[in-house]
Amino acid sequence: MNSISLTMASVVLALAIMPPSPSSALGASGPHNTVTVENRGVDTVSITRGFAAVATVEDMYTVEAANLTRARGLSKDVKDFAARSLATQTEFMGKLRAALASKHPSTYYPARLDKRHQLMVSALRNAGAAEFDGRFITQQIDTDQEAVRLLDIYISDGDIPAIKTLAASTIPTVREQLSIATKMQASLRKTPGSSKPSLQTIAPVATRE
Repeated sequence: MNSISLTMASVVLALAIMPPSPSSALGASGPHNTVTVENRGVDTVSITRGFAAVATVEDMYTVEAANLTRARGLSKDVKDFAARSLATQTEFMGKLRAALASKHPSTYYPARLDKRHQLMVSALRNAGAAEFDGRFITQQIDTDQEAVRLLDIYISDGDIPAIKTLAASTIPTVREQLSIATKMQASLRKTPGSSKPSLQTIAPVATRE
């Protein structure tokens, strides 16, 4: 792995093992405290393995958050947004796993959420009814921003062309989701406790257990 790819792998894996941030867990916007992993075996791990590991954790978090939102969300628009995000993530992970099946059969998929995402899920579970939607949407802004960075990294420095193409085709959808979430956050802040943020661009989609 060349030095540029090593740096990119470090960034990817830094997202995977990022220490929990209280503000992120509670759904507050703000920068995260990333860690460097150059001395934690990165030289033995390809950027693709790091990419797959981060994507898998994000997938598990998305399932948990979407299911909680389906059960606890007050706004239909927020629930529909969660379902759409879940559909996007499910489609992406299916294509990623298919692409990796023949290329990297030993790719590591984490079996459980990391500490940071566990805290984020706990924050949703513990949110009061009136604050749940806002907390969920703020978390979505954080995770979508991270997803855009992750996809950009792989598009630039990934080592499997099919996954670079997948990342390039997925990033416009994630950017659209980020834009929608930002607008929803602004709407929720204007009408605290409201169950009806104005948004007409989200169509309901199937849920996933």
